[in-house]
Amino acid sequence: MLKFNNRDMKTGEEWEHRLAMDSVLNGVLVRAYKLCGDDDEECAQVLLTPMDAAAMAFSLGSYGFCPDLGHGEDSMTMSVEKYHPADTFVGFVGGIPDAWIKVGKIEMVVPDFVVKALASALNGMMPQMMYPSTGRDEEEFG
Repeated sequence: MLKFNNRDMKTGEEWEHRLAMDSVLNGVLVRAYKLCGDDDEECAQVLLTPMDAAAMAFSLGSYGFCPDLGHGEDSMTMSVEKYHPADTFVGFVGGIPDAWIKVGKIEMVVPDFVVKALASALNGMMPQMMYPSTGRDEEEFG
């Protein structure tokens, strides 16, 4: 799980974001959290099918951004864009912001290495999605 802070550049208010990707039976489950204080928390979950995950890994690795992909409640999707529009006053705390990640309704400003970490994690999960297993080592697929 990646954790980082964003800040409203006008008000100075800060909040913590958490982003996790887990390999699950039908693909990759992406969970995003926005924590504003002790009691205020938002959460969004999007399932990336194996095809979504492959498309996202390719797009992030090749271009550093990807279109809306995945399936979540209320038609939620996940996307990664080059740095966000100029009319937004949210910034990444601790570095130069390079990308805008959106998971459902949660939007995060992140540096480039977070996008590269997502691509790396997705690439690492691809063998599991390509070759499902029941856990027996001698299992064969034909």
